[in-house]
Amino acid sequence: MRMGFLRRGVDAASESAARGRRSSENFDRDSTMQASPGERAEANWFRGEYSRFGHRGPDDDFGYRSVFGRYGRDDDHSIGHGHFWHGLGGWHGRHYHDHWGGHRWGDCGSGNVVVGEVRPVDGVGSNSEHPDWGATHQTLHRLAEPNYDDHIGDLAEDGRPNARLVSNEVAAQDGEMPNAVGASDLLWAWGQFVDHDLDLTEAGTSEYAPIAVPTGDPDFDPDGDGTATIPFFRVDPLDGTGESAPREYANEITGYLDASMVYGSDAETAASLRGEGGKLLLDADQLLVATDGGGVLAGDVRAAENVGLTSLHTLFAREHNWWVDRLSKRDPSLSDDELYAAARNRVEAEIQAITYNEFLPVLLGEGAIAEYSGYDSSVNPGISVEFSTAVYRFGHSLLSSEIQRIDENGEVISAGNLALRDAFFSPDEIHDNGGIDPILRGLADGAAQEIDN
Repeated sequence: MRMGFLRRGVDAASESAARGRRSSENFDRDSTMQASPGERAEANWFRGEYSRFGHRGPDDDFGYRSVFGRYGRDDDHSIGHGHFWHGLGGWHGRHYHDHWGGHRWGDCGSGNVVVGEVRPVDGVGSNSEHPDWGATHQTLHRLAEPNYDDHIGDLAEDGRPNARLVSNEVAAQDGEMPNAVGASDLLWAWGQFVDHDLDLTEAGTSEYAPIAVPTGDPDFDPDGDGTATIPFFRVDPLDGTGESAPREYANEITGYLDASMVYGSDAETAASLRGEGGKLLLDADQLLVATDGGGVLAGDVRAAENVGLTSLHTLFAREHNWWVDRLSKRDPSLSDDELYAAARNRVEAEIQAITYNEFLPVLLGEGAIAEYSGYDSSVNPGISVEFSTAVYRFGHSLLSSEIQRIDENGEVISAGNLALRDAFFSPDEIHDNGGIDPILRGLADGAAQEIDN
């Protein structure tokens, strides 16, 4: 089984180079499977050979099944309740618990469960030396000096090409153009999921700055009237900026990779997501609870933006609840709050591990990320303007014209594949057509488009 970030049939050498995976000398299946749970937790559990969707047995101990498992056409495993399973024992502690003096939660195979330190939901104090770093409502960094027309806040327009024209020239694509490394549609879906863990700067409501559309634009001005515009509101600047000093903007969520899209970045949101017994709220069909206006109840306000994103949100809410069930059986003395915290720690660790061991190696290539060498309190995890508004927008060019929906037999479901234009803000497409299983299978099977450059 290969990971779902790479599609079937990818040349082994290309796959290895693209994913940057460890060599067989560093990871031997037989010896690892015979190791203790704690030792297995230190291994690289994100090798494609061990991944698949499917059900976990009630007695599974540090098995492995990744959210990005590939579906072979002869597989008889469904996603079931969307759970995935692997042994992450001490991994989470290595990344930020050590500097808090917390315990590594290690093996939960028997006996008492160590809950460990819990990251503050708003990120404040995650770094004891710099308590505000990475916390909510921090100013977005700048890698370059601002370049406003008046050096304060006016849009820089003179002499620059029209924004829509640039978009059309750079992103124009005639037909399908699958990426060269064999990455699946889960690449862009996970990229967006992670993006919504890192940054959010919502549009303002007071400063309207519509984008002029070139005459004859095939989508916005097919009749050639020359009067079409794309509605756009500028972000409200931080108080104290944009008058005598250049405009600055805030990141409204935490800058840490801390699963805030699952749990929220403030206490009120986190509390609204809580169910009974330490679990997260889900409806009777184990889907995210619908809200007014076509949204869903999740840690991030953008969770219903498309069906792929909603499916991943649902998957990790279920994963949290699976952990609560497992840990409560291991240690019945744990309170609801302790179960919630322990499950949250593990889900955060899973998301971190998938991102660094699976997603980024495919995106950046072999050797792009150095081995983890220990916690460094001098690294500011805050997000930059350039990253949030430009660099990480590359993912938009990866999307295909439709999202596949595949049943457990590897066939397209009776409702058919979903055109991309119909996938936005459509949680009912999930509820009415087999849940998240067909969507996730389709993302793992579909080919992401080539990155525009």
